[in-house]
Amino acid sequence: MADVRREESIFPVSHSSKGRLLDELTGTVSIVTGAVGGLGRSISQHLIRNGSRVVIADIDADKAVWVADQFGPNAVACQVDVTDEHAVQRMVSTTLKSFGRIDALVNNAAITGSSSLPLGGRFSISPLISGVGCWTSILTGRLFAPNMLGRR
Repeated sequence: MADVRREESIFPVSHSSKGRLLDELTGTVSIVTGAVGGLGRSISQHLIRNGSRVVIADIDADKAVWVADQFGPNAVACQVDVTDEHAVQRMVSTTLKSFGRIDALVNNAAITGSSSLPLGGRFSISPLISGVGCWTSILTGRLFAPNMLGRR
């Protein structure tokens, strides 16, 4: 996994737009929250393979460091609890200190709860689970937008 080269993406892209999309990632800086899980790691890998530098952000600091080490010099680890405004602000600072800018935020962090839902009948989603997803989108967007929009 340490060899992170450009190669065919797992994400479908039409041939007519593929070159342009990949070129748009070259030299960008992206932050992926929840980056040590399967989806977050895959997104991070795709971004790095296609020229972006990536902040591997996750609540599990040890795993974030391990994943960033696997991706090499275009990745840096950042421990963050996305429900904590001060921790998110530190993530902004870490990103700016490491890479000098912020171009994209992939807000992938979530609490998933049980992996099995009943096929019939009623079920409820915990307010904690749904609240984390909503709150983190608002919080990260509010703290990251000024850094991303300032360059437009």
